[in-house]
Amino acid sequence: MLGQFANIFNFSSWDFFLLVFLVVVTLGYTFLFVVRGKILPLLVSTSLSFFLLKYVPFAVFQAFPSQLVAFVVVLLVMVFILSRVIFQSPVGSETFGIFPSLVLALTQTGFLLAVAASFFPPEIVREFGELGQRVFVGDQAIFYWALVSVVLLLLIGRKANLEVG
Repeated sequence: MLGQFANIFNFSSWDFFLLVFLVVVTLGYTFLFVVRGKILPLLVSTSLSFFLLKYVPFAVFQAFPSQLVAFVVVLLVMVFILSRVIFQSPVGSETFGIFPSLVLALTQTGFLLAVAASFFPPEIVREFGELGQRVFVGDQAIFYWALVSVVLLLLIGRKANLEVG
């Protein structure tokens, strides 16, 4: 059934999985983080977790599953620390509105997915379709998702600050 649906839209099964993951996590992220004002901790945590694990100077997590598990663990620890200790002021849908919050959640979820995909081994990445590889794989994908997230956050935040006064 899944394969037939994926073939209708000319997706590989991995592209369909990535698309479903993006939609589900975006919705969850919107209501768990953005609405509650936890935007910056997750964005900063994703970036720091990526850089910590991608550029670690010694070979600790070289295999695929251990890299991905380590990324998720470090991400969760960083989110907990940053949201509880460092970032206490809420900036969320009460400030932005629900539609800008959804768009912001989409860009940050895309960034998270691109970062997570960077830990996949080449044999799994080759199974992604053209869409999945173009949008979520490689240094450029990570750069553009991060750039769009930050620029959108700045634009929405500036607009919210102008409206508040």
